[in-house]
Amino acid sequence: MSLSEATEAQSSELTAILEKLEQAETGRQQALSALLRLERAVEMMHIGVTITDLDGKILFTNPADAAMHGYPVEELLGQEASMLSASDEHSRQSMEQVAKIRVWERETLDTRKDGSTFPVLLISDIVEGPDGPVAIVTTCLNLTDRKRAEQQLIEDALHDPLTGLANRSLLIHHLDRSLGRARRQKNYLFAVLLLNLDRFQVINDSMGHAFGDQLLVLVARRLLACLRPTDAFARLGGDEFVILAEDITNETGATRVANRMRDLLAAPFIIDDKEIFVSTSIGIAVSTSGYSQPAQLLRDANLALRRAKTRGKGNHEIFDTAMHQKAVALLELETDLRRGLEREEFRVFYQPIVSLKSGKVTGMEALLRWQHPTRGLLAPDQFLSVAEETGMIQEIGWWVLQEACGQTKKWEDLRADAPQLTLSVNLSGRQFTQPDAAKTIGSILDSTGFDARHLVLEMTEHAIMKEAEPAKRALSQLKALNVQLHMDDFGTGYASLSYLHRFPIDTLKIDRSFISGIGTRLGSAEIVRTIIALAKTLDMQVIAEGIETREQLDELKDLECDLGQGNYFHQPLGSDAATTFLRSHPDFSD
Repeated sequence: MSLSEATEAQSSELTAILEKLEQAETGRQQALSALLRLERAVEMMHIGVTITDLDGKILFTNPADAAMHGYPVEELLGQEASMLSASDEHSRQSMEQVAKIRVWERETLDTRKDGSTFPVLLISDIVEGPDGPVAIVTTCLNLTDRKRAEQQLIEDALHDPLTGLANRSLLIHHLDRSLGRARRQKNYLFAVLLLNLDRFQVINDSMGHAFGDQLLVLVARRLLACLRPTDAFARLGGDEFVILAEDITNETGATRVANRMRDLLAAPFIIDDKEIFVSTSIGIAVSTSGYSQPAQLLRDANLALRRAKTRGKGNHEIFDTAMHQKAVALLELETDLRRGLEREEFRVFYQPIVSLKSGKVTGMEALLRWQHPTRGLLAPDQFLSVAEETGMIQEIGWWVLQEACGQTKKWEDLRADAPQLTLSVNLSGRQFTQPDAAKTIGSILDSTGFDARHLVLEMTEHAIMKEAEPAKRALSQLKALNVQLHMDDFGTGYASLSYLHRFPIDTLKIDRSFISGIGTRLGSAEIVRTIIALAKTLDMQVIAEGIETREQLDELKDLECDLGQGNYFHQPLGSDAATTFLRSHPDFSD
């Protein structure tokens, strides 16, 4: 190779080297530029980021992480990262942990410069160099808001939003705890008091629900202020509150708590410059009955509450096993009632209604009976209240009307020229106040062919007067069918005489309690005399029910009572026996 050729070759090699150097410098500048952009991005992040060396010293931290911990960035650089951790067990720095799983994620507590702590989520990852790990990058997320929200959700799930009291879920937890303690300590007793404000619905209806809510809040505050720290207080909903009275000596201790609650509520509440007086009924269940589940305590306290309410406002009752037995019996009776409808176990009996002046049978009253498969023939007072409470009274009541109209139509078809019998059928308050009651009765009359003029619908004085204006409208609709309307059980002290003349009532039926008192109870005859005089004044007829003796009959005749019925004339009869009775009656023929 000549000198010129060698020189040219060296020149080309040098040019290549310079090009490579230029490329390397460009790459370095690009890398530095990228790193600078990354650093700026990290500094602008709202999530804390720190980079530590393998010994745990802070090489880099972004403003978000520094501010989160209450430091300026410069003060953290070169410091031990462990100074930011509130837990030795969950240190921010653990090369061993990161090396095992590459990415280490954990929730722990960090410390601010002022010494306060806060919850964080830390995620650490290894930075690899050519020869292995060179640093650890840790991101830090402040969990304070999330933890606060989670705690609020828990609070909301366990507390009543209106009063702030414990709700049913938290109460169940307290009851579980008390039951556990009772199992461990034989002498430990506690009581559950279920409180229900008397006539609270009237306040809601008259003053509005917002007013009622204010009252509930004030009631809760007043009761809460007098409870012991160990007692639990909860609102189940509506106007029902529960007090868990811990560590009482005996049932008397529970009674004292109940009396204290009633006394506290005796003082008036002031809402919107109005004085409101409330009282409460209280049912008590004491842990002496071997309870194992919270629901059993609440069930029995509720049974006791219902018993207390039957005694009037402001009473309390302590649960006993007889209440539970009665409740079970009622539940069984309800089940049997439903089956009785399906199995056609109900029967209609008929009792003659007699003119006291002529002695002739003028009509029949349809009376419901239940041929129970195991308990025999049951009278209405043994099951009717359950039928009313469950709403089954409507289905049963319309069945009675259908059955009785059909049977009486058969009797009419057998009569010659004798006067037509009237048919009296009782309607419950639930039945005659239904919007479609008149339509239902009209359909039954059409399907049976029974003459509406001979149908008597009996409604109790209580059912009519319970809501006088709606009842007046309902009775007017029924009267439009051309049926007769009787007020049953009259004289029990419920009706308002100022309302009586406004109802389209044809006949007053004197309650049997006054008839039975004739000749035996002072004043009964005078009450009957007054009712008869009132009816005559209002141009109504009068029926006396429950006539049992000749003395009662003679007295009623002297008082010019129009009609009567009772066992003195005849006991209620099944349809076949009633047919036989009517066949033998002088006014009835083939």
